[in-house]
Amino acid sequence: MKKHIRTFSHSRLSPVLRQNFSLTASKILDRLAASSRYNTTAKFSLSSENFSSQSGHFGLCGQALISIMFAIAIFANITVTAFADCGPKASVTVNVKGFESAKAYYGESDIYYATLLSREITTGPSFAYIEDKRSAEEVSEKHEDKIWSAFQCYRDEDGYYYLQNHWELSGDDTFCWGYYPPDEFKILLYFPETDRYQVSEPLERYAFTSYFTIDIADNTPKVSAGKDAEDFFAELIAFMIRVVITIGLELLVALWFGYRSKKAVKIILITNTVTQIALNIVLNIANFKGGLITAAIFYVLAELAVFTAEAIVYAIKLSKATEKRTGKVRAGLYALAANACSFIVGGVLTVFLFNISDWFRYI
Repeated sequence: MKKHIRTFSHSRLSPVLRQNFSLTASKILDRLAASSRYNTTAKFSLSSENFSSQSGHFGLCGQALISIMFAIAIFANITVTAFADCGPKASVTVNVKGFESAKAYYGESDIYYATLLSREITTGPSFAYIEDKRSAEEVSEKHEDKIWSAFQCYRDEDGYYYLQNHWELSGDDTFCWGYYPPDEFKILLYFPETDRYQVSEPLERYAFTSYFTIDIADNTPKVSAGKDAEDFFAELIAFMIRVVITIGLELLVALWFGYRSKKAVKIILITNTVTQIALNIVLNIANFKGGLITAAIFYVLAELAVFTAEAIVYAIKLSKATEKRTGKVRAGLYALAANACSFIVGGVLTVFLFNISDWFRYI
């Protein structure tokens, strides 16, 4: 089985940068505390009744700033993994099923091999081995690898090429070409015990991350594109987890800003549910078409749009939803603080939960 090895290293924010961040945060908080001493009330309280009279605009800005700094502090302590070749790459994942029911045809051994034949002679670092341009000694040495030789000797009727990448599979199994897969290809399976091949019809990548299932149960391969139902169910779970955690986080920030009434909570719940559904639809479309980097770019733009929409709704509705009507400034600052927290925490959740369906394959 061909192994793809990538070197990587872990890096964190430098201690000097963290120290500067802490000092800056301390200075800001000291200035806010000093400003509050000019207010008529000496003691600072976070209750909804005396919030405005005690802290004024300094307190509101302070709360928003502290919320943002808290989110940044969490983000700063996350381990960043740096790869030599950064950024996600397109991939083709193939699920092979039906092997067990046709085992008599393919042989008693569970071991067989798979590859993708490419229409082009090269893709990324992978390329076809042209024996006519090699020495006889080198060609003879290459053919000592029986599996490589079996794929190399296969002659496709449409002229597709073997690019010297293959995977060892066992029973109903899955393989993934995750680094510059061919755009147009065929799935080729080789069963060494019976020296049989199974090849699919020509296929094309339909998305940045493409999924295919090949069924070999009746000795004639049938290929379907797209994820299985269980994968969609797993992604639905991931979506629900992101929405629940994000809304829960924004509700905590709302309590800190003094929005505790049932009407206020209802407005926040409805607004966040609508914006989170829209946000996740945009992210999934972006990830489907362009991958994680494209989704990250759209994530920033979509979050700005979400903040604008929520700030408008909160300024109109939320300022009237408390017993003592609060100002539109507080509603806007709440929208800023809540979205800053959910932006960073939601981004982390997106990275870990976007492909949760892949986790379910190993459970």
